[in-house]
Amino acid sequence: MKEKFSPKYDVIKLNKRLWFHFSGVRKLQFVLVLVLTIFTSLAEVVSLGALVPFLSALINPEIVFEHVWVKPVVKFFRITSPNSLLLPLTVMFGLAAILAGFMRLLQSYININLSYSTGADLSAKIFRLTIYQPYYIHASRNSSTVINTIANKSTNVTSSCIGAVVSIFSSGLITLSIVATLILINPSVAIISFLGFSLIYLTK
Repeated sequence: MKEKFSPKYDVIKLNKRLWFHFSGVRKLQFVLVLVLTIFTSLAEVVSLGALVPFLSALINPEIVFEHVWVKPVVKFFRITSPNSLLLPLTVMFGLAAILAGFMRLLQSYININLSYSTGADLSAKIFRLTIYQPYYIHASRNSSTVINTIANKSTNVTSSCIGAVVSIFSSGLITLSIVATLILINPSVAIISFLGFSLIYLTK
């Protein structure tokens, strides 16, 4: 009986098989990308955490001024009145947002660069194995066709498998950390918003 086609299973299975063809340096780089993804997630969490006191200072600075977590900021900047909290909290939120944006851009750049560098490694390995085949095999086929096939297949593997998995994993971990932070801040609003956006996305 013919096995059912499962794109998700095929991509996961293919990436597992590809992993054994990666060099030690590439494997280390993938581990470092995982570490970078964790730091990017933390930067997103920090930016969300800085948003709450910033909005609270705009609405009711007196409550924020008396909050135990804001006391170190008040003491460091020598703030004497609640209205003076707005400037340092604005600066903190701005820096946190810039840091989170920079980390996301860095994450995207490294993900793309690593995916295509890995694809280039695989192309070179395939070409090297092809070159070492017996002479009668080379004599029976067109060399330009072989080169085009290697280039096309490696590009498909890079974009559809390696790049897709790296991107999905990074985005998934960052999204999970953001959702977890929102649930800690306000569980009901976070869950309703998450379900609402998910429903909108699925109905497109």
